[in-house]
Amino acid sequence: DDLSYIEHIFEISRRPDLLTMVVQYRTHVLKISEEDDVDTKLTRIPSAKKYKDIIRQPSEEEIIKLAPPPKKA
Repeated sequence: DDLSYIEHIFEISRRPDLLTMVVQYRTHVLKISEEDDVDTKLTRIPSAKKYKDIIRQPSEEEIIKLAPPPKKA
């Protein structure tokens, strides 16, 4: 299906963040469990599981703070 193709493209392009979003969409919005999907067709979900724990939000000290813009006179 189209989602499997998109998963494949994101895996090849080394975008685990986007790959994880596709898998989350498949499992939460479409309500297709990962086990059911693996049984029905060939997909790349195991690699998405591999990256799922790596992706996280940056901590406060990792966020780059920008200076405020200059004030207009």
